[in-house]
Amino acid sequence: MAVGPTPAGDSSGLFVISIFGGAPRLLRDGGGRAAVAPDGKHIAFVNGRGNSEIWMMGAAGEDPHLLVAGREGDQIVQLQWSPNSQRVAFLRMRSSGAKPQVEIASRAIDQQNDESIFANPGLRSFCWAADGRVIYSADEPGSNSGDSNLWAIPVSARTGKPDGKPQRMTQWPGFSFSDLSVTADSKQLAFVRTGEESNIFLSNLAAGKTVAEPQRLTTDERHNVPTAWTPDGRALYFHSDRNGNWDIFRQSIALQSAEEFLLGPEEQLDARPTPDGSALLVWSYSTGEPGKMRLLRVAAAGSAGEPVLESRPGARVRCAHSVPRCLISESDSDRHLLVFSSFDPKGGRGAELFRLPSDPYVTPMWDLSPDGATLAIIGLPAADANEVQLRRIADNSTRAIKLNEKVVNLTDVSWNSDGQSLLLAATVERGANLMVSELNGRAHVVARTIHSLTTPIPSPDGKRAAYGITNQTSNAWLLTNF
Repeated sequence: MAVGPTPAGDSSGLFVISIFGGAPRLLRDGGGRAAVAPDGKHIAFVNGRGNSEIWMMGAAGEDPHLLVAGREGDQIVQLQWSPNSQRVAFLRMRSSGAKPQVEIASRAIDQQNDESIFANPGLRSFCWAADGRVIYSADEPGSNSGDSNLWAIPVSARTGKPDGKPQRMTQWPGFSFSDLSVTADSKQLAFVRTGEESNIFLSNLAAGKTVAEPQRLTTDERHNVPTAWTPDGRALYFHSDRNGNWDIFRQSIALQSAEEFLLGPEEQLDARPTPDGSALLVWSYSTGEPGKMRLLRVAAAGSAGEPVLESRPGARVRCAHSVPRCLISESDSDRHLLVFSSFDPKGGRGAELFRLPSDPYVTPMWDLSPDGATLAIIGLPAADANEVQLRRIADNSTRAIKLNEKVVNLTDVSWNSDGQSLLLAATVERGANLMVSELNGRAHVVARTIHSLTTPIPSPDGKRAAYGITNQTSNAWLLTNF
């Protein structure tokens, strides 16, 4: 069975395609997400407005009739048959009512009532094995990376009722299970692993206007986000979810393996150096307290971390390199403002400095110059897409620079190590660019990607830039002996 456009091209249809070749044969106009019964006698498919109905027909397309009439707000995401071919099971998203619901249910082909098998808002996909298990994937509670795992629950093919409680099958960080299907002998399970992965790349800034091939630093299929260089420029700090939650790692640019720097049950991310380079400032928060973040000071030699201050999610800190100045920005979403204050890495929060207008849906990005005198800011509400605002802290004077490069929008900004130029990440028509811009707006591209580019970080000597590239992944996997 296959779903595709009909010969007229104005709708989708259900087709039979021979594995030995030949032209596809149209069984029915309309419908999708079809499933063939194990005995080959019936086909179930999704139809109706909003994919809210389940229909059934014979193997040759004969006698199509409604099996399940969905309510308003229902959406049928997936269909599977029971091993005895007498029930159609379905994954249904029900948005009507006070609480949206996602559940696996089934209906016998000769009855008019559903039997609920399992409900969970994190359900993604399922299949019904011949050994009686309904195997499903569900999101991991508290995961920041979209991780899911496999579970199994025994279900009676005759009644559609569970015969036991769900049992965990996997506990694998970094996996997202979708499109589950199982072989007739229940010995092999196929699935699609989908999601995003971010890896760290290095580009040469000393090559002038030449766009050279970047060096890839991390190679695992997880999220890796660079945030700081070591003072000697030989290694990078970054946060990664490779352990299932955000932790801080350090990796030499000459190696392909990272060392653990700061681990723990909490989420720990965005390590930034203090002015003297002796410590790192790290945000830490618990998934059980989503509205509160703690800023910790962690010695570069490694330590458990000492508290500096607390803030709400979205806060951003930066420190100067040559003077003892550190700033924090915090969002005042009710007033559409971004509030800047000073702080001491050892003494905590200082005085408020100034406030800037802020879009409630797009937080401006900024960085502090190495001498601590000037902010570079992008994403202010009144700014053009290719505009950077420079704001002197001493007198709050501002000036705007507009880039000579065409961009859709700027997404991140960092001062270069010499304080005389900026590193800019930008979305362009066919991907993203990393650019170096002089303070008069003359910019040139140093790296290009068809994916998204984030967090440009210049090396201490200004010769390299580290940055993240995020891309979508979708690969088929096979699981045996489960």
